Amino acid sequence: MKSFNLSEWAVTHRAMVLFMIIGSLLVGTFAFTRLGRLEDPQFMVPTMTAVVAWPGASAQQVQDQVLNRMERELQKIEGVDFIRSFSRQGYGAVNLWMGSLQETT
Repeated sequence: MKSFNLSEWAVTHRAMVLFMIIGSLLVGTFAFTRLGRLEDPQFMVPTMTAVVAWPGASAQQVQDQVLNRMERELQKIEGVDFIRSFSRQGYGAVNLWMGSLQETT
């Protein structure tokens, strides 16, 4: 029994192969025109970072006397998902993540 040979079939059915190539190009062109074209689409990342410097203070002092107070006040803002902070000797930072901008406005 002879197995199917795609190359032989393509050579003997040139019109069908040409039709499939043109059809694929047309469908591909149609699909391409329907795609979004922005390379870097604009989107909002609802976050905020506040950095504080306190030269000479220990990480514990920065956390206790500055960052914890900031966190308590920031938690009062409507739409806050979560807050994270970190402190090092002489400085610290608070990161705030908001919910969707449509939810908060």
